[in-house]
Amino acid sequence: MNWYEGLIWGKVIDEFNFQQLHQIMEALIDKWFVEREQPVIVIGYDTRFQSDVSARVCAQLLATKGIKVYLAKSPIPLGSLLLDIHRGQAYGMMITGGPRAIEYNGIRLLYRDGTELTSEEWAIWRKNLKNDPSIELYSIQEAVSAGTITFSPLYDSYLSFLRQTIDCEQIKNSGVRIVFDSLYGSSQGIFKHLLFNENIEEIHEARHSMFGGLTPDLGEENIQHLFLRIRQENKHLGFLYDPEARHWILANGKSGKINKDSTFTTILEKIADKKDLKTLFPNWKRDGILCSLLLLEFILDS
Repeated sequence: MNWYEGLIWGKVIDEFNFQQLHQIMEALIDKWFVEREQPVIVIGYDTRFQSDVSARVCAQLLATKGIKVYLAKSPIPLGSLLLDIHRGQAYGMMITGGPRAIEYNGIRLLYRDGTELTSEEWAIWRKNLKNDPSIELYSIQEAVSAGTITFSPLYDSYLSFLRQTIDCEQIKNSGVRIVFDSLYGSSQGIFKHLLFNENIEEIHEARHSMFGGLTPDLGEENIQHLFLRIRQENKHLGFLYDPEARHWILANGKSGKINKDSTFTTILEKIADKKDLKTLFPNWKRDGILCSLLLLEFILDS
């Protein structure tokens, strides 16, 4: 298993498999929860192949040890998970391979304040992983009946938060023509829910666990495809997201310019202060959907 940006990841079947999940969950229980009373963990997952199955296995393993788990009912973006663990003072787990090719998947582990397991911590964990995991699984039905697993509508509560934070009517009534590209990731459907009108278009929004054969990254090939769609549909702007909607890119149809999320840090900081996001959602910067919509509001106000 490899490490990158807070993500424990590997090749599905060869490295990222159910035995590895057992090992990581035992380490998680030993290291995170051994001295904590009544721990709670929220588990989310993106649209990648077997992410939903892996999330269920992790939930079962934790529930078997008596740890309370809230499991997302459907794929969610990282921002949804971060928001929920902040509100509930819980720990978080995201099953995602990030922007890697379809043959990879992984786990992102989050503390209550939203910070992630570090590479140094993971290096220690790796040394102590058990070759013969001893956890036996409760069935999902047993865990739900016992109250240790609860299926949670994280997606719906996240949409409600976005509606409260973003002036969706302003965007819908502005006449600005936009293409949102989810790359088959967990941002799919959100923009139709929030902003649906004839000027707003989503592409690659269907559920496809193999990402339609795409490598779901923010690389040149996907950027050029977005520009092509902007030109074909006579759009003003395009937004492109990675599978967990952590990172994003803005494409300007008129100028032909590409701006990465980090380009707008100063602007977004000012907006966050105005909306008191640092109190409501301290980890707002890592929510690519929220940040891109905040920027869109700013553009329309300017």
